Amino acid sequence: MQRRISEIWGSFYQAQEELFSPVMKRLFFFMYDGNDIYNAFKLSSVANSYFSAWILGKVTLDFSEGYKKLSDQKKLAHLKTFAERCFFGVPVSQWNEWAIRGMSETDFKALGFTKHVHQTVRELLFEGKYAEIQIKLRKVRTLERLTKGWSFERIYMEDFQRAYNFDRQSGFRLREFFSKLFPGLNFEEIIYLAYMQDKYKVF
Repeated sequence: MQRRISEIWGSFYQAQEELFSPVMKRLFFFMYDGNDIYNAFKLSSVANSYFSAWILGKVTLDFSEGYKKLSDQKKLAHLKTFAERCFFGVPVSQWNEWAIRGMSETDFKALGFTKHVHQTVRELLFEGKYAEIQIKLRKVRTLERLTKGWSFERIYMEDFQRAYNFDRQSGFRLREFFSKLFPGLNFEEIIYLAYMQDKYKVF
């Protein structure tokens, strides 16, 4: 079978790219979620295949032809989301969002992800520098929110999942969290930084 595939398409990878990628695109067109597609086909995935390359963020799907035919903005947004690099069916933007929010192993398990999946993403997407990149992502998010008028309390509670341990009377945890994120800066200085044109050059 493998020899026959090689004779027709050159390799199993090329055969899957030509035959299976249109199926994946069609599923996304019908609003299926990337993780659902991953779970549906993961058991039949083989090493060095087109599907395994997509799982590990090595290839992306091209929906440009589909964009031209769509007027449904919801579907268009869905396709654009999954045109990103994906890891295990989840777009990079979502993995970054989870990093910002500080998702735990228990949280990922509740979403159906194994420890192996989470570790693989940390190694491939975050290149083994998860904690360092998480801090940078949180800094960027904080500065973006401040320019939109968000308070530190709101950022702390809504973006970083810290509502459960917020001390409204002393605000100690709030100050402690942001002082670790922006060492040496107080709240006023962080706000000033948010409005600097070259603010992201500082980290």
